[in-house]
Parts: sequence; structure tokens; C-alpha cells
Amino acid sequence: MVYYDTNSSSFYKANETYCLQIEQLFQTLQVACDGYCNSWGFELNATYIKNNITTEFRFYKETIRQTSVLPVESQIIEWLDVTMSPLNRNNKICFKESKIKRFFMSKELKGLIESPYYFSSNINIQSSEMNDWLSLIKRYDIDLLKLNKGDFTITINHRVEEPLKLISELEPMIKFYI
Repeated sequence: MVYYDTNSSSFYKANETYCLQIEQLFQTLQVACDGYCNSWGFELNATYIKNNITTEFRFYKETIRQTSVLPVESQIIEWLDVTMSPLNRNNKICFKESKIKRFFMSKELKGLIESPYYFSSNINIQSSEMNDWLSLIKRYDIDLLKLNKGDFTITINHRVEEPLKLISELEPMIKFYI
């Protein structure tokens, strides 16, 4: 169940609208969301199981105010974390920002992946499959993609309007790692 701290703020109304859309989206899967929504942000969690794979979603938004003598604008951070499990515990994939680790990537991968990002895997990934991963990463502006110890995690540092579309695009790509 989602707790709504109802008020007349336009910030609250915008957050409430998004949270209600996410709740309705998951109701189509007969999945209930839990969390909270207020003027400052929200946190919604939803978990569903399909083909013995558990997918957990965490939608999060927070407004951070800095205390100062001078007027300072608030900072809003918003992201989506998705974790899918269990996958094969022996497989590893990592895509994240790291200038240092990028230094050790092959010249071929450096040509495919924009700086300052880094990619590694213990799996032999064909070039067509690598292009599929890179296309997905660019399309959703993914900040972290990691498969480790059977948990596949994605972090996107902005609002995702169609999270189930993301999952439907991921499912055929991860079936090789189950």
C-alpha cells in the first residue's frame, strides 16, 4: 500500500500523478506497490515474478534542501533501480562510469563505448549482442548495469515513464544468463 501525504502543493500533485500512474501500471500485472508519496518526493516498491525470475522495482525521488544564509535552490534526485534474480551466479557483466577501469578495456570496446564508461564481462559476448546492450543503455540512459552473484541490477538516474517496456526489452537479452 502506498501512503499519500495529501496536500494542495503543486509539487505534491505532480508526484501523486506519477505515483498513481506507476500503481495503475503494476495493477495490470496484479502487483501491489508499497511506499510513500509527499511534496518532497516518493519511494515506490513493486515486486513481480515471471518464469521463476523475481523483478524488484524501486522508484525514488527526493528533494534536498541545503541550509544556508543565502537562498539556495533545492536539488531533486530521482532514479529507478531494477533488480532481477536469480540468474546464473557464475556470469558477470558490468557497465558503469569509471575512467580508471576504462583504461584497461580493449581498444575495440573503447571504440564502441563512450568515455568515461567502462564495460567488462566474463562471458563471450558477440558483437551483435554487444550492440544490443549498448543500444539499450543509450535508449534508457542507464547509469549502472551489473550482473553479479545471480543478481542483475540496473540503475537509471532519471524518471522512467515505461518501466515495463524496459523489462520487456531486457527479458530476451538476459535469457542467456539464466
